[in-house]
Amino acid sequence: MVDNVFFKNQEQIEKYISEEILGNYLDYYSIIDGYSIFKLPEYLDSNVEIIFKLNTVITFKQKKDLVDDLYYPLCHYYYDNGWDFDFVIIVSEY
Repeated sequence: MVDNVFFKNQEQIEKYISEEILGNYLDYYSIIDGYSIFKLPEYLDSNVEIIFKLNTVITFKQKKDLVDDLYYPLCHYYYDNGWDFDFVIIVSEY
């Protein structure tokens, strides 16, 4: 298991998600109502699950593209800070 980067830097990472990812692309991400963060069991490779709640139904391909669009800037942010990736991203219509 990787070092628990997220919970050590939770406030900073949540601010980045809210302001830099969702805030800067509000029109593009207008289908996202919000997000929740859950700690995962220690035996998994990732420590954190970030679930983005959608306000509309989209196709599987659109979900895959959205996850890629959310994942890339967050991974880049982790990389810039020298952190191990410790999260998974989920998009949910429910």
